[in-house]
Amino acid sequence: MKKAIICLFIGLSLLVWLVEMFTGWFDQTLLRQFIRGAWGFGFMIFIVFPMGMKWLKGESHDCD
Repeated sequence: MKKAIICLFIGLSLLVWLVEMFTGWFDQTLLRQFIRGAWGFGFMIFIVFPMGMKWLKGESHDCD
């Protein structure tokens, strides 16, 4: 389930990026800032924090 959420997030991010590149629809400043903030927040929650937790678990098992 967690892997599906990560794949969905990455897919939606790519879709938003493609729409921006081809149409320039997100050219409005406020909307662009909101999209960047939401993408950055989602990236931290779904990708960086889980990877960090795996890394920390690996480090703590090496010390035991």
